[in-house]
Amino acid sequence: MLNGEEKRDINFFGRTFNYKPSGANTGIHELASELATIEKRISYPTTTILNTKLEISLQLIGFLNSKKMINILLKYQEVN
Repeated sequence: MLNGEEKRDINFFGRTFNYKPSGANTGIHELASELATIEKRISYPTTTILNTKLEISLQLIGFLNSKKMINILLKYQEVN
């Protein structure tokens, strides 16, 4: 899980992502922006599934309880 306002740098597969302030006590982490942007908008919460090449394969907006998550992952596994 990633907090969109995380302030520490995160290294992810050779790239460093940083927090970008946008005002007094506001901002967004670059990694959250990469993973949660859908059609040029960031939505929280967003679940992002990456493929084996670490490309975004699926993004789901909104809270997912464990039952929904399991069903989505099982369907995703069947398709891929």
